[in-house]
Amino acid sequence: MKKFLSLFLFLALLTATSCKDDGPEQIEVPEISQDKEIQDFIWQAMNTYYLWQGEVNNLSDTRFDDKEEYVNYINNAPAPEDFFESLIYRRASVDKWSWIVDDYKELEKLF
Repeated sequence: MKKFLSLFLFLALLTATSCKDDGPEQIEVPEISQDKEIQDFIWQAMNTYYLWQGEVNNLSDTRFDDKEEYVNYINNAPAPEDFFESLIYRRASVDKWSWIVDDYKELEKLF
């Protein structure tokens, strides 16, 4: 009985000292810079709605391994108009109709 009690106390002590909660590991993930929010919007919209999304490698759902890679891609993207054009599938022969405007209010007035 004494051996059983000693073994139980030893295991309880071992368990109590080995269970230490340091909290979740903090991983610093870069954020999209404010001046690149338009590029993020363009990519998200084209990834979701673009008819030829499957034909454009940079719009692939598996293009980025993690959020950090995506953020770096967006943060290094060119100006919005150039970025949009870089995602268009075969501008001259296939997608002649997609376009981007810089003032949606003016566009609404046209409609």
